[in-house]
Amino acid sequence: FLTGISMSAIATNGVVPAGGSYFMISRSLGPEFGGAVGILFYTATTVAAAMYIIGAVEIFLTYMAPMLSIFGDFSKDPSIMYNNFRVYGTILLWVMCTIVSIGVAFVSKFAAVALACVIGSIIAILVGIFYNINGSDKLQMCFLGARLVSQVDNCTREIGGDLWNIYCTMENGTVTQNINECDPYFATHNVSTRPAIVGLASGVFTSNLGSHFMEKGQIVADTNSPDDYESLNN
Repeated sequence: FLTGISMSAIATNGVVPAGGSYFMISRSLGPEFGGAVGILFYTATTVAAAMYIIGAVEIFLTYMAPMLSIFGDFSKDPSIMYNNFRVYGTILLWVMCTIVSIGVAFVSKFAAVALACVIGSIIAILVGIFYNINGSDKLQMCFLGARLVSQVDNCTREIGGDLWNIYCTMENGTVTQNINECDPYFATHNVSTRPAIVGLASGVFTSNLGSHFMEKGQIVADTNSPDDYESLNN
């Protein structure tokens, strides 16, 4: 609150020239502090731009248009998504560089578009919360017993399936055909699918307010039993 008042006082005492926030920092704290903060501000903005580009490409390909993936199905091979990042990220970066090179006045014209996108995203989140307050069956998760299994297309225990290849691979790399030679957890638990979006009415929001820290290598499970969340190597 005090920071907002201070910035308002500086901005209203005169015209803020090029530099924006850096100008106000340097005039408030002096050129020494302003220079140090300016370097960090420039570095952070540069890194943030790269993160924004990657995030935009990931959201676009994962949730909006996965069919536009240039190098195939990225859900089966993570390196495919990295190649998509390189191609789409480079294109998006050149578009941004073109807009910026035209001039700051032209960039400021996109402020309203950016604000509309942000407001639209916030509204979509709020609408989605109440629209799916009782959950949704459109997206399903695969569970083995109490363990969450990710990135499997075939959520069954059939021989040669995704789960079978995960839990029934021997130390020498061969896949056994005998379930008794598989991981004991796989042999003694059934698989099931559950809705990934359970909604606020399920009480999952309040149950996640507390801390649930895990150790490296532990498996995500919906119980507090060590038999469910301990690593396969244990």
